[in-house]
Amino acid sequence: MIEGLLLEIAEYHLGDQISSQQKEKLSKALSAIEGVESAGIRDSSVSVQYYPDILSKETIRRELVSLGVSFEKNGKPRNPFKRFVNRLAESNTKTFGSEPLDCCKLNSKQRFKS
Repeated sequence: MIEGLLLEIAEYHLGDQISSQQKEKLSKALSAIEGVESAGIRDSSVSVQYYPDILSKETIRRELVSLGVSFEKNGKPRNPFKRFVNRLAESNTKTFGSEPLDCCKLNSKQRFKS
């Protein structure tokens, strides 16, 4: 632990299961990176405790990619609030289009023809 610096945790969700040999290789590689305090590797995710003043999440992600790790595809966000906001945005786009809202145009029949 480095005195005076705060730790953060980055969670990376894996697309594929990894073997015990790969887990060991990833653990050693991540621990060797300057700024990483610890790394926990489970079957479906990698959790890295790091110092954001020294290292960024994107740097860790690039290192994982260079080690051959594949991440889960952009599916649903795990945060329920983000999912709600994303669904609300999609609904508004379908209902009102991408134009700015204007009280004179909202009930226009032309808007529904396109």
